[in-house]
Amino acid sequence: MFPDIATFLACKEFKGKFVLISDSQINGDFMIHHFLVQALKSNTIVYLLSFGQLLVHYSTVASKQGVNVAKCVSSGQLHFVDCFTRLLTRSSDEASGGPLRSFSFDHRNMSLKLLYLKLKAEIDAEMAGGKSCCVIIDDYSILLSLGMSLSHLVDFIHYLRTMLCSSNKGGPLVVMTHCDEDVEDEEERLLRDHLSYVSHIHIQATGLKTGISKDIHGELKVQWCEDFGQVTSQDRHFKVTDRNVQLFSKGTSTAVL
Repeated sequence: MFPDIATFLACKEFKGKFVLISDSQINGDFMIHHFLVQALKSNTIVYLLSFGQLLVHYSTVASKQGVNVAKCVSSGQLHFVDCFTRLLTRSSDEASGGPLRSFSFDHRNMSLKLLYLKLKAEIDAEMAGGKSCCVIIDDYSILLSLGMSLSHLVDFIHYLRTMLCSSNKGGPLVVMTHCDEDVEDEEERLLRDHLSYVSHIHIQATGLKTGISKDIHGELKVQWCEDFGQVTSQDRHFKVTDRNVQLFSKGTSTAVL
């Protein structure tokens, strides 16, 4: 995990929360890596559903933070579901109750319901054994471009949220979605807005309105939904380096002093 981000978010509890990460006109993937490394370092069982990257991508970034992803996979702490090249379909392993990672995928016959049922069975078993579990999804908006209906995507998150966020051993549920404000994609916007509405925490990474800067890469805004619907927010400028993400209060970076 990245120290500046950990400090920035330290005032809030993420266990049992639905965390939405969205980005616009900049890559906000560093937040996915932050939560993944944080969960693995805390000995949480992680189910990583990747629709945008291969395992080697997460392994390379995590190794720079002192986490051996291959070891976490072999020990059973990290369950990586490769949705980048394959989409869910029935297989003989599923019928016989095989592990989640044995799923075969086919873009012509994807079933989020089947994926949910498999996740639920495994997570229920882990939590019954006293272990904490979290689910990380990266990048959920890709499913829209693959023809999955908005209503199915909304339902899938609803069931995951209910399962993970209603238990003291569940969560966080972390979902990444992209939605560029300068691109007219109504479904991406609707997906992001709905997930934001039902999330406990919404972390938004956006590009600078003034354009590209070598010293400041973008703005990070965090919104917390408090009790009774009250929303509080904080924001920072950020810069992504090879091994770290630096945060600055607005106007305090050396680039603007």
